[in-house]
Amino acid sequence: MIFCIDIDGVLSKKLKWSVGDSYLRLRAMLLNIEPNIKAIIKVNQLFDDGNTIILNTARIWHDYNPTVEWLKKHGIKYHTLIMAKPLADFYIDDKNKSVEEFLSENITH
Repeated sequence: MIFCIDIDGVLSKKLKWSVGDSYLRLRAMLLNIEPNIKAIIKVNQLFDDGNTIILNTARIWHDYNPTVEWLKKHGIKYHTLIMAKPLADFYIDDKNKSVEEFLSENITH
């Protein structure tokens, strides 16, 4: 199965920023945002079970490198990172299926 999973609000806590934040401040926030350990464990389990993991975010392409650094820092397994909303069998997103629903479901491939 293909799982499309949002980063902010699912794999991490919601990022709180403002238009006035400098790039350096925003980069520091992206690198240090608090992870959602339960969601990371679940995603890594889905990956290990042979599912395809697509991570997506509404972050701009300018934030690609700090996003990849954060994913590596927290050991998140994935196949593709897209800075947009791709086609998938499931969308695990804080604006669609709740994180709680995602974590409580027993999903296999």
